[in-house]
Amino acid sequence: MERRKAQGCVCVDMECSAVAALAAFRQKEVFQFFYAADNLAAEQWDSRSLGDQASLSEKDKVAQLALELAVQIAAERD
Repeated sequence: MERRKAQGCVCVDMECSAVAALAAFRQKEVFQFFYAADNLAAEQWDSRSLGDQASLSEKDKVAQLALELAVQIAAERD
């Protein structure tokens, strides 16, 4: 994690790297959005709220906005 931060990364996600590699192999466009579920960069773990039932309607809004943004970006590229 420290090496990636030193390279300028703001987040690292193993699953998204796998999806990006598959998309590149299949020559497909992929959109990846991050919702900060927890933070491992501090001395103490910050679990945040993605894993619990708090503010579900707000979490739904984030997902909806991400999908709308992906559709808009894809449409502008066509």
